[in-house]
Amino acid sequence: MLKAEAIVDTLVEGCQQGTFVLKLTRPDGSFRTWWHSKPDDNALADPALEFVLPQAAEPGEIAPELLAPQTLPGLWPREEITAQTVAEYFNGSNVAQVKKDGYEEPVPIPKAGQEVVDKAISEAVGKGVIWLRFGPASVLG
Repeated sequence: MLKAEAIVDTLVEGCQQGTFVLKLTRPDGSFRTWWHSKPDDNALADPALEFVLPQAAEPGEIAPELLAPQTLPGLWPREEITAQTVAEYFNGSNVAQVKKDGYEEPVPIPKAGQEVVDKAISEAVGKGVIWLRFGPASVLG
């Protein structure tokens, strides 16, 4: 017999690894998503919580910590990247290769709107996760 707790633990682990997205649609039509993060206990207990494959998901938010170098597979191919690189990473057609026990597994990256990407970049800069440089301007924290 399957235990509900084991199923929930598997869903949470897959979400934290980026294998899929968890989505909670609120009664007013707004929604909250989790990808590479753990939903809170209230969300996990909500029967409206959905499991969505990354290629079909559109996260409503990206945790700013995910933009740190070497956090998301393939986002930082070099020491510096542009905001455009981040937007292209979340264009919905990107597939990252993740190393697993001696082989590489393709992992689709969900599509995120430009507003979502811009907000994540802004919050990441504000939290000191990434350093923004634009011409003579330099912003960190």
